[in-house]
This record gives sequence, structure tokens and C-alpha cells, in this order.
Amino acid sequence: MALSFDTHESIRRLRGKGFDEPQAEGVVEFVRDATAEQVTREHFDGRFAVQDAYIDARFAEQRAEFYRALWVFGGGIVAANAAIVTAVVTITQVLA
Repeated sequence: MALSFDTHESIRRLRGKGFDEPQAEGVVEFVRDATAEQVTREHFDGRFAVQDAYIDARFAEQRAEFYRALWVFGGGIVAANAAIVTAVVTITQVLA
């Protein structure tokens, strides 16, 4: 959204406050130049889109790391259970 700035009205109001014509024009020109590059919603939308993409990528990396860890821990649990079952079967056969 562009800033609406009526330069003619601003010069007229400054003249009414005691500024002479060159002073009023100088102030209005300064204000116009200073407000020419206002940050717009599109600027923020673009910045947020970049941040959203970065966050999505980081979550995807973390999700992949979580699933890798889940497979490793799951494999460890299966291996531990297999070792316990083997030990129980072996002990049962030795004692029988």
C-alpha cells in the first residue's frame, strides 16, 4: 500500500505556519523522499516466505533424523529381544 502524500496541501499548510516558499518546498521534498521507499506488505510477505521455506527445510531434516534414530533404536530393541530369547532357549535346553 503506497503512502498518500499531498505535496501541494503540505506546502500550503507549512506556508500557513510561517514557512516561506523555498523552506516549505524543501520540507515537503524531504518528507516525500524519506517516505518514498516505505516497507510494504509485499516486502514482509516475501521475507516470511523465505523464512517459512527455511523452517520447513529444517523440520524436514529433523524429521528425517528422528526416523533414522527410531530405526536404530528399534533395531537395538529387536536385537536385545533376540539375544534374550536365545539366552532363555539355551538355558532351557541346558537345564532340560
